[in-house]
Amino acid sequence: MLHQGLFHSGRDMRQNDFFHMLRELIIPGNDLLREFLLQFYSQAIVRCDMSNQASRTTSLPVTETITKYEALFAARTGLTIMLPCLALLDDSAKTPASFTVSPDNPCDIIIDAGGKKGLLKGLKKEHLEASVSRGFIMFYETKNDEVVRCTSCGYRKS
Repeated sequence: MLHQGLFHSGRDMRQNDFFHMLRELIIPGNDLLREFLLQFYSQAIVRCDMSNQASRTTSLPVTETITKYEALFAARTGLTIMLPCLALLDDSAKTPASFTVSPDNPCDIIIDAGGKKGLLKGLKKEHLEASVSRGFIMFYETKNDEVVRCTSCGYRKS
């Protein structure tokens, strides 16, 4: 059962609490989905920790501007972004992707993935603030309306 302060911020919650809560929230009987999400979110937490350990700023130019996406926000799971496949995230398995809030617009994020940078424009400010406090955003890439890749993107302080 959830207690009220569990989702105050990502830093208030221990990983074991998160996984216990996630197991209870996922529809019983769908073991494949449960295992996928547990593995997926455990990677998100690890990547988030890795990207926050050392703040690295690079002056690489933005190579891709992303405006075609669907943002889904849930109080329990945070911000999930569904979008077409991006070449920007191709190397995210080798080098974890990270994001920072754009200094030019507080509703845009700069995604850094494998030495490439992309600008995702037009997020809701409250969703972005929640993602910063949790420390990550989940990206689900689609092809022909099928999810083909999911990538966690950890918050990196600029």
